[in-house]
Amino acid sequence: MKKRITKSIMALLLTIVFLLSTAGVAFASPNANVVSKEEVVYVNTSATGGVKDIYVVNIFNLAGDGTIEDYGQYAEVKNLSTTAEMTNQDGKVMVEGTGERFYYQGNMQEGQLPWNIAVAYYLNGNEISADKLAGSDGKVDLVISTTQNTNINSTFFNNYVLQISVTLDTDLCRNIVAPDGMFANAGKNKLITFTALPEKNAKYTISMDAVNFEMEGIQIAAVPFSMGFDLPDTNAIASEFDALINGVGQLSDGVGRLSDGTNELAKGILEAKNGSDLIQTGLNTLSGDGNLLLQGSTSILNGIVAINQSFQNSGLGDLPAALHGIANTLDMDKADGVGVAADLMTLYGQFEAAYTTLTQSISGIPGQTVNEEKLDALLAQYPDNTTLADLVANYKETHGAVTAIKGNLETNQAAFNALLNGLRTAAYTLSGAEQSIDTLLRGLATDVEKGLSAFGAGLGGLETEYRTFHGYLEAYIGGVTQIANEYGAFGEGLGNMSTGLGELYTGASKINSGMQQLYSETKDIPKQVQDRIDEYMAPYDKSDYKPVSFVSDKNKNISSVQFVIKTEKIEKEEPEKPQEAVTETPSFWTKLQDLFQ
Repeated sequence: MKKRITKSIMALLLTIVFLLSTAGVAFASPNANVVSKEEVVYVNTSATGGVKDIYVVNIFNLAGDGTIEDYGQYAEVKNLSTTAEMTNQDGKVMVEGTGERFYYQGNMQEGQLPWNIAVAYYLNGNEISADKLAGSDGKVDLVISTTQNTNINSTFFNNYVLQISVTLDTDLCRNIVAPDGMFANAGKNKLITFTALPEKNAKYTISMDAVNFEMEGIQIAAVPFSMGFDLPDTNAIASEFDALINGVGQLSDGVGRLSDGTNELAKGILEAKNGSDLIQTGLNTLSGDGNLLLQGSTSILNGIVAINQSFQNSGLGDLPAALHGIANTLDMDKADGVGVAADLMTLYGQFEAAYTTLTQSISGIPGQTVNEEKLDALLAQYPDNTTLADLVANYKETHGAVTAIKGNLETNQAAFNALLNGLRTAAYTLSGAEQSIDTLLRGLATDVEKGLSAFGAGLGGLETEYRTFHGYLEAYIGGVTQIANEYGAFGEGLGNMSTGLGELYTGASKINSGMQQLYSETKDIPKQVQDRIDEYMAPYDKSDYKPVSFVSDKNKNISSVQFVIKTEKIEKEEPEKPQEAVTETPSFWTKLQDLFQ
């Protein structure tokens, strides 16, 4: 009896404790102690990727003891941290949490994933089911596909990366090929990993030669994408481009100066070409006028030579001796007037013939063949050409001397005519005038001898000097003509140079324009690089992503959500072994209940 009372008291006390604890759960402020929540979603699928069951491990980081209120459509929940009972009603789970971290498991009533996962198997090119593939030999192909499941919140598909791992036994699989996979060795196993990026559908293939094929289940981990590397410092990249930009700018300035300098040089050469053309024109004019001058000088020289030859051949040099002979004859034959008269008539005939020849030679000398106005104009055009000035002066002086000789002969023509008349008259008037005639003849002979001697010497010197002058003139005009002919090549060279410089300037201008455009585009390279990096990395920059609950959007303060997915393994069926009885270790509650039995 006493023992029963004791048991009744103990039961009553336990009931009171339980009610008090339940009351505490009911009235405490829910989630006041919850700092954050994490979710790890475990998924088992068939060998082909179809979802079989989903259970979620919910992890709460606590600031102290208190009531936890969570949401999710769970068929079953299980406390993984304490022995506290949990309530699961209408999608709400409540439990008393203690410690720093609290865990509970919730098995979802039905489930879909953010991704549609499909695995297809082929044996020797033909699709085959997983159970029939087990233990087969031949060429095996696996095709793994992941696509977006639009029935689930897209935040997971847009922000999560899938890491797909396939483990193959190298004793059973050889010649493994996976174009997009990364290979690693784990003992005798070959681990092949694929990575599907956010917002991307993916498809991967694995090929192998299999013997008695078996395979562990494919494991897929889904976590928020985070770049596991630091991008290079774009400021450093920009500084790297500074030297290039400055160099291009300096090159652009240099090309601009080259273009300007080429333009100025082209203008200068063009001016030189224009000046050269004027020089060429002047040389051509000088050469033409010089040839006219040379022609006139040649005519003068020929005239002087003709005069000199005529004088030498005229017999005038014998005139003084003849006059003296007549005088002597007159002394010897004073009484014979007839003989003297005959001699005078003979002398008259000879002198007349010589004088006629001389006057004809003098008249053959041309007049001024070159207009002095042209010579003066030529000198005015080339005032600094001293050689030309000397030649023109000598020409004028020589032409003046020849003209003077011609004038003197024409002036003295009356005297010669008087002499002839005197000889002729003397022949008829010898009678009674012998003494006067003797005196006249001897004086005339002396005067004629002196005059003819001076005239002959002057005429010979004139011919010699004029030949020297004419040689100089001929050499000068020949040099001018040669320069005029050869200067054309120089002018042509200047023209070609001017054309070439014009083309060089055109090319330099194009290069300058291109360099300016290059500099304009180059100076923006750092910004363009940064913009392009931002553009390429934008789809993968998930730094602003804030996790949300997979099981219910009512859950707040979510710090992390991860998915662990595994397909069924492919293996041959083994004969079942008899199972040994397992003795369960009684739990705390079992032991507690046994106290009241």
